[in-house]
Amino acid sequence: MRMSGGAMLLWMMISLIGHGTCLSAVTQKASRDGSPGPLRPLCNGHADLCDRRFSNITHVAAHNSPFNEFGNPGSNQVEDVETQLNDGVRMLQFQTRVRDGVVHMCHTSCWILDAGPLVDLLRLVMTWLSVHPYEVVTLLMGNGDRIPAANFTSPMVDSGLVDYVYEPPQGNMDLDSWPTLADMIQNGTRAVVMLDYGADARTVPYLIDEFAVMWETPFSPTDATFPCTPDRPPGANESTRRSTMIMANHNLNQNFSIGGQEILVPEYDEIYDTNADQGNGSVGEAVARCIRDWNRPPTFILVDFYRQGNFPGSVMSAAAAANGIDSVRPSVNGALPHKAGCGKTEMALIFTLLWLISELVL
Repeated sequence: MRMSGGAMLLWMMISLIGHGTCLSAVTQKASRDGSPGPLRPLCNGHADLCDRRFSNITHVAAHNSPFNEFGNPGSNQVEDVETQLNDGVRMLQFQTRVRDGVVHMCHTSCWILDAGPLVDLLRLVMTWLSVHPYEVVTLLMGNGDRIPAANFTSPMVDSGLVDYVYEPPQGNMDLDSWPTLADMIQNGTRAVVMLDYGADARTVPYLIDEFAVMWETPFSPTDATFPCTPDRPPGANESTRRSTMIMANHNLNQNFSIGGQEILVPEYDEIYDTNADQGNGSVGEAVARCIRDWNRPPTFILVDFYRQGNFPGSVMSAAAAANGIDSVRPSVNGALPHKAGCGKTEMALIFTLLWLISELVL
């Protein structure tokens, strides 16, 4: 027996509900007369971000993301990387070093804090993206040892993350050159991978030269006022500063000696003020400084201990305010719950459902 359009629609809706939280990746916006509007997918947890360029969104970034070893003074986070992603962190920043011929993630030196081979983290991110089809994640790798760009190819390929990478059309990307989140999601290019030093587009075109697309406020800051002034790269002209992304280094540091080696570690005693949504030295104040000085908020806010602040989720709240969106979501900061991902069957049902609705309405 042939189903009517209404019956088909009902069956598909029941099927989607039966698949649990998959529908939580879709939202409905009311029209002006109060009637239900069209269904819209969420992009990084919010439908209003879908049509925004990647460069026109404020993303929360975890400083030294994988360095969360309990009791190690060099640790900058408490939660592991998967939890960070589940909580809504959308940039993972970390340092890389070569250990026994393999690229590792190490804080200053591998004997101080070694978070393991790079390929392990890349594989985790790939797996996470595969079950969170509406999320875009950025990785910023520090390369103080100037590891050749080609050495990053093997971890990218072996992890499978290479299948998700965004490859820019040119090396120097201004604010208007970036795609929207919706475009990146539809194209399956949901991993933006940057290298601060040593990128080479001729050999690895998807490893983006950080300083060709972005500048940073003072690096490893010890000044609690967090000025929104350019630091890296030095010497860029005013026009370039105004047309490329900003990363606000909003992590307060202090000097610490480990085995006779001086390293910068988080100033944890000030973390509640540093990660607050408002007040002196807060994330909110830092965003306001960038808006005042550059007429826009930073694209990335790089923080330590992102869950800490004047209230749980204060960093996420400040980022949501910068984006002009509601910060109230099911998790600590606005990300979809971990199990909100859709498999291929659910994804096919969603898009077929949206098509059928449009056919019935139009």
